[in-house]
Amino acid sequence: MGVGYALGNKSKKQADEEEILVLGEDDSDVITYSKSTTISLYSYSEKKYTNLKIPYSTIKSAKTARASGIREVVYEVFHRPDRSSLLRSTLDLWGFDTYVNYLYTICELGFLEGLVPVVDFGFLTPDELEQLYEVVAIIKTPLYSDFDMLMDKDNIRKLARSKEIKQKNLSWCSKLNLPISTGFFLHNNLSNSQIDNFADQISDCSTNYDTVHEVFINTHSRCPDIKFENPSIPKLLKTYEILRNKIPSHVPIIFQHAPIKVLDELISNKELDIGCYSDKFLFSNTGEKYWNELTSMLKKHNKRLQQRFPLRKSFIKEQKYSKKLGQVFDSFKYKIKKELIEKQKEAKQ
Repeated sequence: MGVGYALGNKSKKQADEEEILVLGEDDSDVITYSKSTTISLYSYSEKKYTNLKIPYSTIKSAKTARASGIREVVYEVFHRPDRSSLLRSTLDLWGFDTYVNYLYTICELGFLEGLVPVVDFGFLTPDELEQLYEVVAIIKTPLYSDFDMLMDKDNIRKLARSKEIKQKNLSWCSKLNLPISTGFFLHNNLSNSQIDNFADQISDCSTNYDTVHEVFINTHSRCPDIKFENPSIPKLLKTYEILRNKIPSHVPIIFQHAPIKVLDELISNKELDIGCYSDKFLFSNTGEKYWNELTSMLKKHNKRLQQRFPLRKSFIKEQKYSKKLGQVFDSFKYKIKKELIEKQKEAKQ
């Protein structure tokens, strides 16, 4: 079955068959992944900012994604729009007292359409993070991103300042016990010493606070205004080696749409998750070919794919989600608990 078919129009029976299972995620022959869609709320290109996205305009995209078997929506912001007096006035005109109320509303709209929100909003205060957590499963807190590079290039914010902000965000999210997707943007010119430094920061966070859901390495720039040399396969593998030597084994290390050769090495090293795949990639001819190669490679390892929520089984089991998201996850938490009790009974027999 091709990926286009898997994500396209389905009958109710087909859709039911593709519901998230959760329970089988830690089976010995399973490799997990997530299908994802990204909605940009405020972006920047050619030295110009876009208009701030109107909340209700995100509903159609959410409906389409959910109908296509996607459960993960990533809301993305290039830079805080409420720094602008004009955009603060826009938020006021729309009836939002604060920027975080605007973000909360958009995340809730996506959740009401059956998606589980993940956010990449850059700088947020601890109070804002706590408020958003009610409607968000994972906070993306990369230590270094392509957006940071573009802001530095166009004199919006110095790269050193961006790094300070990202480190604060990571610290705040950890102390608040929020599920985190951290990592960094990788290009071929990023030095191994810098990668080693990022690995130390992530390792410290994971050791002191058990909140790191995954280490996500972004390898595809979102910024056409600035050119990066894509990481070579040796660079990807060296980066993985540096990270895996320092980051606890239970924390997945994920490369965005990793080349099959790299995934082959990662699966050989007992990685159990290959991360999220965007709807744009999966619907493409390139994605179709990639998926066929991926499934063939996994057969060699006697593995099979299983779609997951953006929040994986171990986090659901420990109830690392808000009461509101419990509308989705509580039933699975009880199923996990029941499964564990049954396995314990079988072991005693």
